[in-house]
Amino acid sequence: MITQNNNMMRKLFIIVILSCSLLLISTNKIKSNEPSLQLAFLQEVYIDKSENEESNGEKEIRNFIGLFPKTNDTITIVKLSNSKETPEKSLFWIKADIKKECAVLYSSTSNENITISFKNNKIQVNNDTYTVNREYLTYLKQKILIDKSILDLVYLLKDGCGDYSQSLELLNKNWNNYKQNTKYRVISATIKNKNEQTDEKYFTYQLNYFYNRNGKVKNISGGNSFNKKFISENKKNIHYCIDKLINERSQIKEDLYINKRSLFDSIIGNYEQYSTAKTFYYVKYQTNLKIVNTYTKPKNIQEIFKLLDIR
Repeated sequence: MITQNNNMMRKLFIIVILSCSLLLISTNKIKSNEPSLQLAFLQEVYIDKSENEESNGEKEIRNFIGLFPKTNDTITIVKLSNSKETPEKSLFWIKADIKKECAVLYSSTSNENITISFKNNKIQVNNDTYTVNREYLTYLKQKILIDKSILDLVYLLKDGCGDYSQSLELLNKNWNNYKQNTKYRVISATIKNKNEQTDEKYFTYQLNYFYNRNGKVKNISGGNSFNKKFISENKKNIHYCIDKLINERSQIKEDLYINKRSLFDSIIGNYEQYSTAKTFYYVKYQTNLKIVNTYTKPKNIQEIFKLLDIR
């Protein structure tokens, strides 16, 4: 009787092991069948409406392609040319140290890296310090340190206040229909921008963030240096007014319209350059976003065009 029971237990044990092995194989097979790369085609329009008669109303269509691996830690952006010139390729990648709670974002087109470190409820980005709420801090630690998500870092810096804003311009577009989570909030930020006339001094200014009852940004107040103010909202758009002083040498004023359905940005703005006493007017808006998932990395730009159905 004991021998029969032992044999039965052995059979049950073998069945359990086989079942677990089959389940593991099936799970791995499902994972391997998931797309490993996301391709995106993005188009924006820039209209130069400066007072110069030769460029007034000149319309430029800008086309971009983004390659976003499932691992999130490397992004390739290709700026397409309307002529026969070779497309401009930019590569971004991030490396993180979980124990030290820090990361570095690298770029193939910039010699200046962006360093990120987490200290208490603050996030240090180069010389700048962002204070966020607990929910957002937990989310960003997961996304940046573990998932190595470059776009989540870029979204934190979307308002373009730091010295690194220019190097992030290609990423600071609506690549994946990212919708703001109203639970995640920036409380304040201390921005230190280098004084271009000397390497030792900084322009320092404090930003304070204010939200409405629904958790949407109502106002970002930074004295005379940076202000973003909610103006209105209708069924189609959310309207903000932005006033930005750049290192006391120039000023940007923009009306930002966020399309509530597509999440595309439309901007009507002007740029005043103090040294030349000139003001340049412009309009910029995104018109298209096409996303395709693929299992293998395309060999060349022609394969990318084919997958995205770009002619």
